[in-house]
Amino acid sequence: MQQTKAMHKRADAHLRPQRPRWTVAVVRLLLLMLVLTLPLTAAPALAKETPKQAYLAAESYHRKLLKNSSWRNRRDKWETCAEKYLDVWRKDKKGPWAPAGLYQAGKLYIDLEKYSGKPADLERARDLLTQTRDFSSSRYSQEATKLLRRLPKATAPPVKPAVTKTPEVQKSPKAVTPPPREAGTTTPGGSITHIRYGSLPSRTRIVLDTTGDLRFTHGMLRHDPKNQKPKRIWIDIKGNAEKTLKSNISLPDDSRVKQVRSGLYKPGTTRVVVDAVNFSHYKVFSLKSPNRIVVDIWSGSVPASTPKVNVPKADVNELLAPDDLARQLALGVRRIVIDAGHGGKDHGAPGYYKGVSEKDIVLTIAKRLAVKLRQELKCEVILTRSTDRFLSLDERTTLANKKRADLFISIHANASRNRNAYGVETYFLNLAKDRDSINVAARENATSEKNISDLHTILNSLMKNAKINESSRLAQYVQNSLVSDLKGSYGDIRDKGVKQAPFYVLLGARMPAILVETGFISNKRECKRLSSAAYQEKICDGIVKGVKRYIDSTHPSPLAGHGA
Repeated sequence: MQQTKAMHKRADAHLRPQRPRWTVAVVRLLLLMLVLTLPLTAAPALAKETPKQAYLAAESYHRKLLKNSSWRNRRDKWETCAEKYLDVWRKDKKGPWAPAGLYQAGKLYIDLEKYSGKPADLERARDLLTQTRDFSSSRYSQEATKLLRRLPKATAPPVKPAVTKTPEVQKSPKAVTPPPREAGTTTPGGSITHIRYGSLPSRTRIVLDTTGDLRFTHGMLRHDPKNQKPKRIWIDIKGNAEKTLKSNISLPDDSRVKQVRSGLYKPGTTRVVVDAVNFSHYKVFSLKSPNRIVVDIWSGSVPASTPKVNVPKADVNELLAPDDLARQLALGVRRIVIDAGHGGKDHGAPGYYKGVSEKDIVLTIAKRLAVKLRQELKCEVILTRSTDRFLSLDERTTLANKKRADLFISIHANASRNRNAYGVETYFLNLAKDRDSINVAARENATSEKNISDLHTILNSLMKNAKINESSRLAQYVQNSLVSDLKGSYGDIRDKGVKQAPFYVLLGARMPAILVETGFISNKRECKRLSSAAYQEKICDGIVKGVKRYIDSTHPSPLAGHGA
């Protein structure tokens, strides 16, 4: 049997065509060469992206940005999208895709300014659209011209002072600076104890807390592309160098300042260097009680038409711009933004009764309130939302800032696990002082993507400013009028008073801002009342009276607000 199989095997071998041994060797060699050369020839072809592909990728990213509310509140996402469009221009600088990339990047910065409120974003848009017009044969050139006509006129850049050479911590041959200016007197043992900062749409403030009234000089260093260094503002402080504060603070969300560095420059002198990436002018000055040195950095010049207002010397934490303060306290209340809390996918607190939700109740109240404010106060009223749609907490105050509102009122309904809890309360922005306020803030802030460290950073720089007192006064007038009106028609109205808490929805407002908790939707009696049109009308009547009393107390003259 085995012999038979062996015979068949030999017979089959005779049937297969025989190849010379050298042929097999050549084939193997060719296959080996193919494998070795494939990555060298194929990889560049795969990595190379055409302008069209780059444009489609940028468009795809742009769509995601507009759909994702959390992305829209992050500057890095907007800048990433702009870079993708600019990459199209880089790939095809003289081709038909170049103007398309520039135009879309310019439009993007116009949209970004609506969220950021930063004039620098409009200036960036202006630059990109101006470049787009150079492609005169492209339809994007005409579209860019139309957009440029709609943009507000750019302010004239400030006159640059004469400059002379000066050293830095690490010397640069191209570093130039205005003649150093000196202030203060030497205090033995003086030193920097802390560095902090705060950002506003038009200004960044850096504060150097010191132990004494220190002598200091300051100047500016030019952009140094060779050593990859941006513009730098330096402050040399003479004092106790043994207690020099060595630090390197990054400002990732600031458009004007990249970081602040401090360290020993030479015996007896501490140098603070501010890496500024986008600014037009700056100011360095000292303040007392407590002692500190303040650095103000602006990204745009003040328009010549802006009226001068005599305001007392600002405290270090008083980060409100003078024009905003004048607008709030001198020009009357002409525009009010009413914010209906929650909306869309964010239902807010569920009601005691099935099918009742906070987002629907507060939207109805907000609409009624808008009508009454227009009729009785003859002012412009803007709703953050007039339909059941989702808005992030940041978007609400961004709208108010963009519209330059004089007041911001956010309408909400309270809730508690204790079904017997009831009452009306009004909040203004500050750190909470009681457990109930902490719980209310935690519930209302639940939809935000910020974290605790973000909150403390923002509060440290923005909390103590002029709007806090105004917000507190507005809250008191609204709360008193609201409770008084409700008690006139309904029993068991509990006045929970005016409280303070760190609400994200109030955090970014540049005007007096309050949050009204109109009642407990989780309480059987108040849920039924909040669903009633008559009760909602009474709530609105009370809020309107409170706003009117606030305006009257701020502007007692009957001619207030009617000046040229």
